[in-house]
Amino acid sequence: MPTIEGARFRASGHIPLDITAMREIASNDVQALTNHGGLLASDSTPSLSRVNGATDKALQVVWAAGSTAEAQFPPVSMPEDLDETSDISVHLLARMSGATDTPTIDVQAFDGIGDTEMGGATGALSDSLAEVSATLSAADISGHPTGVLNIALVPGGHATDAVELYAAWVEFTRKNP
Repeated sequence: MPTIEGARFRASGHIPLDITAMREIASNDVQALTNHGGLLASDSTPSLSRVNGATDKALQVVWAAGSTAEAQFPPVSMPEDLDETSDISVHLLARMSGATDTPTIDVQAFDGIGDTEMGGATGALSDSLAEVSATLSAADISGHPTGVLNIALVPGGHATDAVELYAAWVEFTRKNP
């Protein structure tokens, strides 16, 4: 790894996306206060739950079989060291609850205010936990300080099995110092 004045320099950056802070979206709007203000919970769509409360305390976001409800992460400010001339990728650690359905997840991404959707579909999910990703084109990235990523997820059709999301993050190329 290259060093700069004795410090290590990483060519890529990482921004974690908090699955517990996602909001339930219906009819292109955040859910009302009576519906938890859209915060995911055990009775929201999608839901936030433990894998197994007794034996596996990991958290997951679950879209029940047949649910293609939209859920959105909080806005992410573009970091100062982001190279806006390079693509950004959104990564998801996800799987299906069974082997019948193999949908993709539509990563809907918008930069700033008034932008058009620039996301895309991930690779197909399977019943094995795997990383899938979608690329956001550099041509659509405004960078720091005005860039703000707004990222929502919409699973493709899955009539039999549930979609399970365990983690999400953004990877980007850093500017040369």
